[in-house]
Amino acid sequence: MNISQLTPEQLQAILASGGVDQDQGLLDRQRAIAQMLRQQAGMDRSGGQMAGRVYIPNANLGTALGQMAQGYMARKMGEQADTTQRGISGRQTAAKQQYLDALTAVMRRNQPQPQQEMPPPGQMPQMGQPGY
Repeated sequence: MNISQLTPEQLQAILASGGVDQDQGLLDRQRAIAQMLRQQAGMDRSGGQMAGRVYIPNANLGTALGQMAQGYMARKMGEQADTTQRGISGRQTAAKQQYLDALTAVMRRNQPQPQQEMPPPGQMPQMGQPGY
């Protein structure tokens, strides 16, 4: 359906809904997952032990690589979420502009036309004269 075919009430209802995009829920979940990965990647899971006054970590290469991979995935997911958010914002802005354009067009169509001014009484056409 073309937006210009909607009534002003329908257009207002669409705008009142906030224009929530269906992708927003997916985007929120993606951001939450990226945040969890970021937190997990920052945790020190290596454990370790003290040897006298010196701490010796028990980190193995697999754990370190896993944490690096989680950090990388979190960053990429965050970047993808930002890109998706920009797309959603652009669509919402375009939809709002379409709404305003359509509403303006409807209001111009429904605007009363100015009436012709009446000529002064001395210049009123008389019956039988041209222009009557």
